[in-house]
Amino acid sequence: MLSPARTGCAGGDPAEPRPGGTDPVDPAPVDDGSLDDEPGDDSAFDSPGAEALARCLEGRWLLDTETYAADAAAYMVSLGPVPLESLTYDGTLLLDITKETIGQSVDITAYAVLMGIGVTVVDQSAGVGDVRWSGDGFEVHDWIWGVEPLVGSADDPGVPLLSIADGGPVSASCTDTSLVVIGEGAPLVAIFYREGT
Repeated sequence: MLSPARTGCAGGDPAEPRPGGTDPVDPAPVDDGSLDDEPGDDSAFDSPGAEALARCLEGRWLLDTETYAADAAAYMVSLGPVPLESLTYDGTLLLDITKETIGQSVDITAYAVLMGIGVTVVDQSAGVGDVRWSGDGFEVHDWIWGVEPLVGSADDPGVPLLSIADGGPVSASCTDTSLVVIGEGAPLVAIFYREGT
C-alpha cells in the first residue's frame, strides 16, 4: 500500500513563483487506493452489479445451522426410504468475505438418528480461496485448506454439509444482515446472518 504524500517540506511558500520565473507545478496525483473503488476498475468484477454484491457481502457471516439442519433432514428423507428420525447440527460455520477472497471456517458436529442408532459426523476445517464476482454471485478459485476436512467413512449417513470450497458458480443475495447462497445444482439453500446482528 502506498504511503500518503508528505507535505510541509522546507523551502518556502509553494504558492510563490520559483526563482527564474517558473510557476509551481501541481504534483501528479498519488494513487491512495480510492480509484480502485470505481466500478469496472477491478478485474474480479464483471459488472457494476457484481461490485455492489461484493460490497454487500464483505464481512463475517454465520450459518443458520438450525434451518440448514432442518432442510438437510427433509432432503435426506426425500431421497427415498431413509430411516432418518432426527438430524441436528451443533457448532458454527463462518464465511469471511472480502472483495478478493472468501474464507470458510467450520466447526460443526452433525447428530443423526437412524432406526434408533445415533450417528455423529464431525467437520472441523478451514480454508480460503480467491473469488471472482458475477452479477448475481461468485466463483471461488485456487482454494487452499489450512485445516483439511476429515474424509468420512462409508458408514456415514451422507449428511449434507455446506462447503464453499466445492467450486462452481454460487448464486448469492444479500441485505445488511442476511445472506442467502446456493451452489449450482446444490440441493440446499444456505442462510447466513452477519456476525453481531
